[in-house]
Amino acid sequence: MIHLKNEYSVGNSSKFMSEYVSEKIKHNLDILPFKNFFGENVDLVPVPKSSLMKKGSLWVPEKIAKALSNQGLGNFYPCLERVQSVSKSSYSKSSERPKAIDHFNTIKFVPQIHQPNEIILVDDVITRGSTIMGCANVLRKQFPNISIKGFAVLRTISNPDDFNVIGESCVGNITLRTNGETQRTP
Repeated sequence: MIHLKNEYSVGNSSKFMSEYVSEKIKHNLDILPFKNFFGENVDLVPVPKSSLMKKGSLWVPEKIAKALSNQGLGNFYPCLERVQSVSKSSYSKSSERPKAIDHFNTIKFVPQIHQPNEIILVDDVITRGSTIMGCANVLRKQFPNISIKGFAVLRTISNPDDFNVIGESCVGNITLRTNGETQRTP
């Protein structure tokens, strides 16, 4: 995970983790459960960081989205911008993590040249899915009739009994609960 979060190179190669991951996805796409997520008519939208962007700062979801686009798995479409920082989920207590509405209220849509056909929100790590849910709702306001899905390279697993194997790919759902929390399954 450290290699992904810091965009380190893989092994002795000069290939960065985002490039490595995107190549592996392209190579194994036919056997992956999310193979229908990617394609030439898909726009890959990087999920904004919890902090405001500073010039030259690392934005891992952007690197992943660009690398996926370079593999022909979609079109890079950076149309979301964080306008107010929120607490970083991985450093917050469970009860203090930002909710989907917090992300929705602190992210703006940045118009692009073309109208997307289908959107995949690209993130590095997904915990509960609040950030992706907030981003999806920002996009839903702009594009009420198109498919919006989320993709993350890694997912957290809270219950050790749910852990099966490293590298287990899955497709799941994020649900907004009545209390404003999100629930990701699996």
